[in-house]
Amino acid sequence: MKHKMEILVAVGTGLVLFSLSLALRPALKPQAQGCAPPCHSSEQCRVSPGGGMECSSTCQCPPGATPPAEEETTPVPWTPAPTATPLPSFMDEACWADSCQPGESRLTRFTYHPSGGLIDAEFREGCCGPSCPCEEPTTEDEPVTVPGNYVQGSEWGATVQLQLPVWTADRRPYPRGMVQVPNNIWAEDIPSANAWSNTVNPGGSDCACRATGTCEDDSPPRGTMCEFQLGLKTKPGAEAPTWDCEESEGGYGYQTVCTWKYSSADKPYIGKGLSCEDLPAFEVTASIPYWWSIGRRWYEWEKIGQDCECNCKVCEDPNGCSDQCGGQAGLCTGANEFWDRDCEDIYGWVHHGPNWELLDLRDYGHPTPYMRNGKVQLVSSRSCGPHPVGRLPIPVIEVQGVISNPKD
Repeated sequence: MKHKMEILVAVGTGLVLFSLSLALRPALKPQAQGCAPPCHSSEQCRVSPGGGMECSSTCQCPPGATPPAEEETTPVPWTPAPTATPLPSFMDEACWADSCQPGESRLTRFTYHPSGGLIDAEFREGCCGPSCPCEEPTTEDEPVTVPGNYVQGSEWGATVQLQLPVWTADRRPYPRGMVQVPNNIWAEDIPSANAWSNTVNPGGSDCACRATGTCEDDSPPRGTMCEFQLGLKTKPGAEAPTWDCEESEGGYGYQTVCTWKYSSADKPYIGKGLSCEDLPAFEVTASIPYWWSIGRRWYEWEKIGQDCECNCKVCEDPNGCSDQCGGQAGLCTGANEFWDRDCEDIYGWVHHGPNWELLDLRDYGHPTPYMRNGKVQLVSSRSCGPHPVGRLPIPVIEVQGVISNPKD
């Protein structure tokens, strides 16, 4: 009986350790790159001080053999790339008396840098007073509308619509967490998005020569606009994501930690297990501010230069005419003739745009100048996909030892 109990205890201990390793470890790293015979790939794991397992693959070779060079990759949280003109952290509007007559002011929009400094001050109307705005704002002639969690634009018959993009996050351990063990969550990729409208020709039939290449022979009117497009662009701002962990503390930043005191046994079955089975899970949500811009691009028939020739011209100026072609006046022998140049304007198609203009969504009925993007999704490299958009389900389990029957 004692020998049988020792076997059960040993088997039970092995099962517990095996369950712990599956619950704590993240997805296995790929084997060492280029590890060929006589070398072989070997994986080594250790318990992380912060919870979970850390595993790595190495290439082991017999004496005399040289292992191939390999690069160890460590996942790091997404961080915004530096830009020459960073997006603002906020916009504000106020009445400002600058350059106005005494007792007057004008509505001014102030754009602030993420560091707190002022980027720009844009006058929204002329001076009036003593209070502002002097006119009720209207969006009847505006090209932008914000009907919900997306933006659409329309101008010259061109229409465009753009949704917020999905951004991704990763977490460790995966797929399951454990009570009292920290769950590390970080932003993996926060992309920008843009869209362009259909192409329209505000110049109508005057744009036909662009397709045939005959505009030089049959010149359209100066200022003719063709191939006009309206564009929308959205990108993450200067602020980091805000994380909300169900029944646990969330956080602010490009990475956060959620720790649960209890298992998720009584939660909805929205998570996945080791074999992709449905498991009850806590829900983690996150959002990040996205700023919007509108742009336009088109071709316009414009003066692009001159074609000049020097010849003899009759001077019609009673005060005399000057030589503009390099001192060849002696070639002209007629009355009142002088050596000058005749110029003819040259026209061509000039591309304009996109001339991106930052939008304040409050001008179109949105409560904030930006739009919060909560479309977070677990990275596709994790198993059991496709993963839901808008939440990160995290199953949390409690691990117990094997209880044997004392009668055995």
